[in-house]
Amino acid sequence: MELPESGPERLEASGLRPAKRQRSYREEELASGVPADAKALREADDPCLLSLPDLIIWRILGYLDATALGGMNETCKFFRKTDQNGLTFSNRVAKDRLLRMVGPKLASRWRGYSWLQRLVIEETTTQFDMGQVVNSVGHAEPFKFKEVNGVTEITLDAPGPRMLVSDKSTADSPVLRWKLMLRGNNAAEFGVVPQETQDIHKALHKCLPSPTHNERATGFSSAITVGSLLPARLPMMKGSCVEVLVTPREVAVIVTNPADGAEMVWQNNSTVARPYTGPSELRLALTTNYRSPIKLAVTAWQRACFDVLHTLAPEQQAAYLAQSVRAPPVADRAPAPAGPGGMAAAMQPLIQAFIGGPGGGPPGQGALMVQQQFAQAAAQVAAAVEHAVAVGQEAAAAAGQAAAAAAAGQGAAPPPPAVGGGGVAAAPGEQAQGQPAAGGAPVAAPAAGPQAVQAVMAVPVMLVPVVPAQVAVAQVQAQAQAAEPPAGAGQGMA
Repeated sequence: MELPESGPERLEASGLRPAKRQRSYREEELASGVPADAKALREADDPCLLSLPDLIIWRILGYLDATALGGMNETCKFFRKTDQNGLTFSNRVAKDRLLRMVGPKLASRWRGYSWLQRLVIEETTTQFDMGQVVNSVGHAEPFKFKEVNGVTEITLDAPGPRMLVSDKSTADSPVLRWKLMLRGNNAAEFGVVPQETQDIHKALHKCLPSPTHNERATGFSSAITVGSLLPARLPMMKGSCVEVLVTPREVAVIVTNPADGAEMVWQNNSTVARPYTGPSELRLALTTNYRSPIKLAVTAWQRACFDVLHTLAPEQQAAYLAQSVRAPPVADRAPAPAGPGGMAAAMQPLIQAFIGGPGGGPPGQGALMVQQQFAQAAAQVAAAVEHAVAVGQEAAAAAGQAAAAAAAGQGAAPPPPAVGGGGVAAAPGEQAQGQPAAGGAPVAAPAAGPQAVQAVMAVPVMLVPVVPAQVAVAQVQAQAQAAEPPAGAGQGMA
């Protein structure tokens, strides 16, 4: 037998390389997704994964994470065979697991990605660069991290702008993802910055270029942020959830605004709140062409507050987003108006939340905190009322002492007789009706019909809420009552 001089035919003929086998699959094999050679392996007593039943293989792959499942998909053709719906075995496993994790709505929120890629995105939890926070040059008050009811809270009390970046870059992981809830200052920016500019706090705000490749940051800012050079502006408010995704092909952003949110807008050089009437979900996609590694970044200003959601399990996220009431940070609360009336107005939203939350629904996990705030506000109102009553009593006592001292110096004045057996005493300094005047001429009695009556209340009444003008009127009335001589004091002087 003559062998060919060279080429694959010579290797096959000499036995050094096995000949290629033509594999043909019947329609029922393609529908089941199990090739004939896999079935043959199962029939043989070969200790391999494909020798197990389909249900066992499905169960085993269900325990693998997205990275391991992707590795199985790349190394074995069995997992890349498509079914009648065009899904491979690995994508079917990833779809089933993703639907069980987050539900159909959240599972399909990232468009243009396969189910396996969506599972990789969902399992990606990018942390924050704590070294960059601690070693922030020239800033004594960096971002503060603390745990509140199992949720990581990020606050900033120092003046901005301050930038916080992720711990990993695209050189470390091809996929980066953040999901944050805005609860403090509405001025904020989200995006990506080159790794070379991560220590410059205005790198995202002013889109500063990198020194090596002259590449600029990109992203978006809230509609209320002033001075931002980012290419997009989106409405954000307290309660907005911002999810930022970085993949090798794009920077994708999903902003979910609350249905009953209040948007802050500029009006006459000041910010005012108005009801938000825009769409509940906003999407933004920016193509990435960076040659250098990039990091996730967020720029914030004073009184900023964010809740970290991407580190929570799906069921924890659902429970957190379902709670009806959560108080804003102390630094972000407006000062309470002075006086009981202002305190009552400040208590109104707390009373509504205590009764049933927004829309009259049942109180959520923050009901205990609302009850505590309600009790504190009620105690403040009671203390303010007691203080106002004490001030009124002190003023009345001082007026009485002054009137008594004046009467002791001038002598007792004759009391006016009663008019008609039960008339009203005349006010101090005025002549009683029907008595002779200083010249001896009698004063005519009043005619029949309604007459203007000048009288002083026997007991001063303090109104609540207390107004300064009302306090002044009450003091004048108390002084007049104290200066009037008691009834019957001059009956023995005839």
